[in-house]
Amino acid sequence: MKKFLVFIGLIIIVIVLMLSYYGLFTEVKIVEREVGPLWLVYEKHIGNYKNVGPVMDKIYNDLLSNDSIEAAKGFGLYYDNPQEVEKEKLRSIVGCILEKGNENKIEDLKDKYKIKEYPSSKSVVVEFPFKGILSIFIGIFKVYPKLSE
Repeated sequence: MKKFLVFIGLIIIVIVLMLSYYGLFTEVKIVEREVGPLWLVYEKHIGNYKNVGPVMDKIYNDLLSNDSIEAAKGFGLYYDNPQEVEKEKLRSIVGCILEKGNENKIEDLKDKYKIKEYPSSKSVVVEFPFKGILSIFIGIFKVYPKLSE
């Protein structure tokens, strides 16, 4: 019985450490700050916000494999409040942010992708660490309630 309790204790410790690594105990900070200018490579999306991941992944993979551009930062601009708009009608644009140094490739990319300059502006920003797929679910669980406040 004692070995069983030690085993259960170890499992609980491993789970807590894993969840901590993926952001369960990360404090969610919502700030208003100056953002930009940024070059965005994006797709328009209409529908449930939870379905934007594959769109971001496609743009990231296309940029990497077709254009040798690693766009390490993704973004989403979500235009509607999911509490007020039907899921099928939610509007957003999602994609990747071009890192500095890739500005000279923008003209070539315009033939293949939707590209927009996000001007320097005050924006509401929430950052949450991405350390794997579990970070996304923990982030949704933690960030959306804070935004609703």
